[in-house]
Amino acid sequence: MILYLECRSYGIALDIPTTRDEAASTIFSLIAGFEDEPAEISISGVNSPIPNLYPYVQHADLESGADLEKLNTLDARINGMTQEEQHLFSGALELECTGDLDFAVHVATSLDRYEIFPKIKTDEDLGRFLVDTAFMTG
Repeated sequence: MILYLECRSYGIALDIPTTRDEAASTIFSLIAGFEDEPAEISISGVNSPIPNLYPYVQHADLESGADLEKLNTLDARINGMTQEEQHLFSGALELECTGDLDFAVHVATSLDRYEIFPKIKTDEDLGRFLVDTAFMTG
């Protein structure tokens, strides 16, 4: 995973996994020349096999060891997923829509709680499926 950082229209990439020292060095390179004024750094994008991951990582604190550890954990989980699991993870994030790094890590570590039903394309399909399975289990 690659995070794209931005400060005053300047950008730099940060490869994940990373260490606290590597993140600090990247941030220092980005804000070099702005030492005399406050320079706000934001995560402006993410390159990952999970297309909708950005809202979940955009507020990560790159100076926090805890958040860096979560990003590293998330990266390791994503890299260890099959393409089907990555698709499932992306769908679960889309379904949940919480936009929180902690929640993304939680979902990535509990994909067994989710399932894709490719034949369900509409609300009507979902309704029929729920009715049919309710009669089968009840």
